[in-house]
Amino acid sequence: MKKALFLLLFSVLPLQDLLAQRQLSGCVQDEGGGLPYATVQLTDSAAVTLSTAADERGCFQLQVPESGVYHLWITYVGYEDYYQQVEITQDTHLEIRMQPGIQLKGVEITASKPLISPTADGMTMSWSNTEALKGLTMQQALTRLPMLRKKADGLPEMVGKGRTVYYLNGRRSFLPQEQIKTLLESLPAEEIERVELVLNPGAEYDEQGDVAIVKIYLRKGSLYSRYYLNAWTLQRTFNSQGGNLTWAKQGKWNSTLTLGASNNITYHIYKNDIMERDGSAASYNDSRNIGRGGLATWLSWIASHTKPSGQLWEVQMSGHYSTNQNSPSRDFNNFRQERYVGNTVQTVAMGKQNNSTMGIDGGGTLGLFYEQPLKKGKLTLNTVFSYYNKETEGIMSYEDYLSNDEDRRRQYVLQSIRSLYNKVDYEGALSEKSVLMAGVYGAYSVNGNDTRWWQWQQSGYVLEEKNSFVYDYREHYITPYVAWRKQWSARWQSKVGLRVENTFNEGFLNGERKFENTYFNPLPDLSILFVQNENHTWQLQSRGSIRRPAFWELNPYRFYSAPNYYVENNPFLQPSYNISNTLSHIIRQKIVLGLVWSYTGRQSAQMLLEDEEGNNAYKRLNAADFHSGSIFANYTESFWQERGQLNLSAYGGYFQYLPYTAYESIISDAINFTWSTSGTLTLVPVQKEGKVLSVDIGGYLQGPFNQMNMQIAPLFSFYVDTNYNFGDWTISLITDDLGRNYISRLDVNMYSRISKQWMYQDARYVQLRVRYSFGSRIAKSQEGRLDKGDIGQRVGK
Repeated sequence: MKKALFLLLFSVLPLQDLLAQRQLSGCVQDEGGGLPYATVQLTDSAAVTLSTAADERGCFQLQVPESGVYHLWITYVGYEDYYQQVEITQDTHLEIRMQPGIQLKGVEITASKPLISPTADGMTMSWSNTEALKGLTMQQALTRLPMLRKKADGLPEMVGKGRTVYYLNGRRSFLPQEQIKTLLESLPAEEIERVELVLNPGAEYDEQGDVAIVKIYLRKGSLYSRYYLNAWTLQRTFNSQGGNLTWAKQGKWNSTLTLGASNNITYHIYKNDIMERDGSAASYNDSRNIGRGGLATWLSWIASHTKPSGQLWEVQMSGHYSTNQNSPSRDFNNFRQERYVGNTVQTVAMGKQNNSTMGIDGGGTLGLFYEQPLKKGKLTLNTVFSYYNKETEGIMSYEDYLSNDEDRRRQYVLQSIRSLYNKVDYEGALSEKSVLMAGVYGAYSVNGNDTRWWQWQQSGYVLEEKNSFVYDYREHYITPYVAWRKQWSARWQSKVGLRVENTFNEGFLNGERKFENTYFNPLPDLSILFVQNENHTWQLQSRGSIRRPAFWELNPYRFYSAPNYYVENNPFLQPSYNISNTLSHIIRQKIVLGLVWSYTGRQSAQMLLEDEEGNNAYKRLNAADFHSGSIFANYTESFWQERGQLNLSAYGGYFQYLPYTAYESIISDAINFTWSTSGTLTLVPVQKEGKVLSVDIGGYLQGPFNQMNMQIAPLFSFYVDTNYNFGDWTISLITDDLGRNYISRLDVNMYSRISKQWMYQDARYVQLRVRYSFGSRIAKSQEGRLDKGDIGQRVGK
């Protein structure tokens, strides 16, 4: 009996110890009060790693499994990291005071549910309910943030901006956009620490045109190694499949490795009718395209390491390869040309084209990033080498039904791009509230294009010298910049900068130099942030930028795709110069109102003209100056105990082309208007331990708008995105672009012609995606004790 009681008592002791867990609690504050949603991490010298986020008051709680010495690390945007070694033998409560950092990254606004934290350049964004993100990919989670909206088959885009560029870990990524998209679709949303949105990139950013930057910072902290297996099938007119394996590891080196493969098939329909205004002639074209991407494979790897001294190393590497040689892309075109004589219609040409194209393409990037802390700042170096090669071969068959003529041609195109990019930055504190930034960046690229045509003659193909050429293009630019950021008071912050673009390019046709150009452009920028109170914040940004013409736009070769139709680009095309100004107002961190006005000089366009012999020719020219103005609004609201979120966006604008004298008869200078609205409703009906069900319902409507002389009818789309996460499994079902079908286009002023075009984009699809997380493990430490430098490595600092 005594032995039985002893065994019973012995078996209860571990349970009693488990129930007697210690609790560490505390509140994170600054001089103004609590800091909501600060990141709290606690670790010991073995395998225990705990993390949480403070609540809206800045307070947190952690259940500690056993007594011992722990290392507490707390981070908050705009503040210096807080570190403390604490011995926990019983329930412990701490009052923690954070100190503002010298980086002046942002002015934090205290509110119950901070979704937006404004900065001089833009804003830092977060989610009000991170638990509801379980099961989502990074890309899906981004569409729940203010100012970002879903884009079909692409990365989310910024409301009111012409282009959105993505940075990883706050640094410019040279990974192809498709691989960035794949990475964000592979990793769960919980891997994101925060997102920064730069509305008007300043002098320190090497970005062209009307662009916004989305900076994604991956989470750092506990030691782990996780594997995510993704597979999907996508049904459009044709079916596509794909899958990838992603490995995310944090420890001495924080790294992310993704391997994947997929195939992609698209289907497009085009119908184009061209009629003379006097009714003398007309032509009709009906085309269909089946684009087969074939088998595509890719690899991307990002690894970073921070030493205890603060030195940071990061490597970004990617590679991709695809081929459709086993299943070429196909183009089918039926056409008819008519001539009217009185009431008689005479068909002068009628036939069809049947083309097939196959090829391979591949490339890769290798980037190195280094950061060295200095006494009052930091020095960063970035070098990236990239290479791309594409080889295609096509057979083009043309048959004229009237004369039974047949024309068969074969085309071979080899394109290669090699580039080297370098950037050196310095950032240092001039005082407690003043920062100086200076540096230089530039690139050198070599582009080659070898195009050859053969025509079938009786028993074989004969090379066409007229349509064969070798075009080489070289460009290099160097841009020094300087910027100064100052926080004048708790309410005022400003930044002023200047960069000077120096660009040189040259082109060679069949080994003979055909042109060389030199551009010199000083580009200023100014940003002002005014915090009226915790409910109202104002931002003003003004930025100058250029858009350098691409190498193919400068190609001097006249490219014939039909006997009387060719494309001729312009080797003396000048870059477009842009001044963009943005005024935004953030209300209660839920409403963002904006006003944008901009001017673009030397706007380029590719226009359909007639040459002196009556041939149709597409020519690219500096044709006009361009004025535009727009307003945008975004409203975000959480409800149903933060299980629901409503995100509404609206955009409206006008633009006006001021054509140069030579093109006044081609380009209309009338003021044109456009608008768009979008909305997303998020519901999380199930949010239990280990299970989350979420549904995102969204829509997009864009009003009729004009582009040069092209009027485009309204576009609309509708999607439903359902995700169910249980344990290690996530199942997603997405139906996208349920409403969008045909796009109708009308050219209203092209000499004496009226042109109507209809295009079907094959945009509707249903996608089933499955993700499984496996192999997760906590990394073991062999050390008995850790000092502050070691724990810095543990949490990725």
